[in-house]
Amino acid sequence: MFYLGLDMHKKTSYVTLMDQAGAVLQQQRVPSTRASIGELINSFPKPLHVALEATRNWYWMYDFLEDKVQDIKLAHPPKTKLIAEARIKTDKLDSRILADLLRTNYLPTCYVPDQETRQRRELLRHRAYLIRIRVALKNRVHAMLAKLGIEHTYEDLFTKQGMEFLHNLELPSAYQKALTDNLSLIEDLNTKDRILQRKIRQLCKETP
Repeated sequence: MFYLGLDMHKKTSYVTLMDQAGAVLQQQRVPSTRASIGELINSFPKPLHVALEATRNWYWMYDFLEDKVQDIKLAHPPKTKLIAEARIKTDKLDSRILADLLRTNYLPTCYVPDQETRQRRELLRHRAYLIRIRVALKNRVHAMLAKLGIEHTYEDLFTKQGMEFLHNLELPSAYQKALTDNLSLIEDLNTKDRILQRKIRQLCKETP
């Protein structure tokens, strides 16, 4: 058995290869690209077990390595105390600790959803992101009206009637431009949201 600790970053990753007795066989930094990682993995002895820390960009690395190694485990960063609390924190040390925890079966791991589930999560995250943008745009419109002392009687200013009211306002040129642009973006996001909601409702019917 051979164990690989992979401390992954955006541009480079540091790897530590360890045998079953805990001896370090190889340590090196490698570009975080499929070509470089693939070449390195092919050069290592087998069977190879890999520990990868759950960083922001772990998806592609996990999927890339999944069918190239014996197994791959995703380390849970907050629970990997030896890494989180290390007095001397380096990529080299991180990768070695990952390999050693994997070898001794003490590696705290994360749940790894299948690709279909990840796709659905990304869809929901995407909609949530667009909604946050839309809320920010609406807040800018409210702030603009408050700045200009423009009052209205709409409980929700962005209903059909409220939008008509906004479109019919005549403001000083800079404010008019800002209002027009904000309303255009809000309407575009409304359209995107309707499409996303239809997609999400369909997915909910398919997978309770």
